[in-house]
Formats: sequence, structure tokens, C-alpha cells
Amino acid sequence: MESLTKNLNTFLRQILVFAICAVVFCACTSVRNGGVRNTYTNTSKALKDYAFCRCLMYGFEKDSLQLTDASIGVLYELSDYSITPAESKKLDSVAKSVISTLEPLQPADYGGKKAIILKCIEFYKSRNLKTLTDK
Repeated sequence: MESLTKNLNTFLRQILVFAICAVVFCACTSVRNGGVRNTYTNTSKALKDYAFCRCLMYGFEKDSLQLTDASIGVLYELSDYSITPAESKKLDSVAKSVISTLEPLQPADYGGKKAIILKCIEFYKSRNLKTLTDK
């Protein structure tokens, strides 16, 4: 019974992450004439979205998100590859450090789990990220 509950919790977490990523990308993309067109006329927005995706990837690096999600590649394509290797390296480092400071929640109700998605949303809205991505 315990393993069933654990598997269900893992499955629900993966669905939640997928749903959040889908909402972010649906909000950022538009379809015209049956094809995806570049909606990142602003490189700063593409950089912020990239940093958010990397934050999620680092937060869920032990889950299958790394293997099943193609958001980073889609972001590069939608931004016409305007994200430079130097920018991605810098944002990767910052996203990784944000996740590395995340501690398990203390109340017993949370079972020592981490609020990864919430932390990534806070990071996405932060002044620090805005400063790093403004061009």
C-alpha cells in the first residue's frame, strides 16, 4: 500500500510539472497557419523562460523530467537561437544555486518534501533574474 501511495505521489508530481511547463509554453507560443512562429521578439523574455525551465530541471533532476521534457530545445528554436552559450551557462549556474539552497519543508504535514515549483516561480519573478536577463 505504501509503495502504491509513493508511486501515485510521484506520478501526480510529474503531471503537475508537465502541466506547469505546458501552461508556460502555451502562454509563450502562438500558432499561425498550422505552424509555430517565433514569439520571442524580446530576448529577455526568452532568457527568463530558459532560467525557469532550468530551475525546474535542476529541482527535479532525479525524476524523469530530464528525459521526457523538450522545453529547453523548444525554447532555443522559438527564440531563433538567440540565447548564447555564455548566457545559458550563467543562467544554468544561477538556477542550480537557487535549487541548491532549497531546504526540505519542516512541518510534518509535508513529510520533508521541497517546494521546488514554488521556488522556481519565485526565482522567475525575482529582481535578481530580471537584472540578469534585461538587455
